[in-house]
Amino acid sequence: GWPLRLGFRPGAGDPGGLAVVFGWRSKNAAGSHFEAYQDGIDAAKALLLCVEAVAAARPGEPMHFFAHSLGTHVTLHCLAEAVEQGSVIAERLRRVVLIGGSEFSGVAFPIYNTLKEQGLLNRLAIYNVANARDRVTKRISELATYGPNGAKHMICHHGLKPTGGTALGNGQPGWIDLDLANPAFRNW
Repeated sequence: GWPLRLGFRPGAGDPGGLAVVFGWRSKNAAGSHFEAYQDGIDAAKALLLCVEAVAAARPGEPMHFFAHSLGTHVTLHCLAEAVEQGSVIAERLRRVVLIGGSEFSGVAFPIYNTLKEQGLLNRLAIYNVANARDRVTKRISELATYGPNGAKHMICHHGLKPTGGTALGNGQPGWIDLDLANPAFRNW
């Protein structure tokens, strides 16, 4: 499974390391990702409860998130919920890796601002691994109705940007866009 591919092996690395998998239904009964998007808010609250239980069992340990596709929607809303509730998780987060993020940029931007206003981005790094050439998520974005607050663009294509604005690019505290389609990244 994916924990082995990320380096979690018995006897390798940090012997106290722990990987927790959180699964949620990213399609509704009719098989629609678009309608399941709303269910992601409830999944985010459930994820926060799970992570808080792990945090209680492992006091003082830093926390990291790794999310893909609609899981980025759940993860970002979990972060927002952690801040809103004053959860210990907000203070212990160190790294968030978002891959192929199927979250609207106009939704991610206010969450980012909340994290920034709370001073959490001094110790938290969010890596948004994007691919502007990803045809599947590009097509989903084209077919989608507009997201909340008129958002249309997804972070997997445009990175962090306010609704109706231009992409902010790198240089924002705590947020790093890594575009796999960028020739400089490929050469690296």
